[in-house]
Amino acid sequence: MKNKLSDLNDHLFMQLERLNDESLTGGALEQECTRARAMADIATHIIANANTQIAAAKTYAEYYRTSADKGAVGSITQPGGDRIRMFLPRDRQRPEK
Repeated sequence: MKNKLSDLNDHLFMQLERLNDESLTGGALEQECTRARAMADIATHIIANANTQIAAAKTYAEYYRTSADKGAVGSITQPGGDRIRMFLPRDRQRPEK
């Protein structure tokens, strides 16, 4: 399974479209509402995890930058395996030794 945060966005919008289906009534509507609540709960945890990874990359950038980074201050790996490189503005980078 190779999911990315952009996939989460797509799933949430698809769920919103299902909830907006005016033909849903009664039990079918309740079932979609229950499903939407479950998806929103899981999405909250996924986003919190991504925010933790970003905070870790920023901390790494702040305190452990080396000249080998060549301006990159860290990277994170998304659940799908894509790596995101983090950069700080030059005025916030630690001086090289």
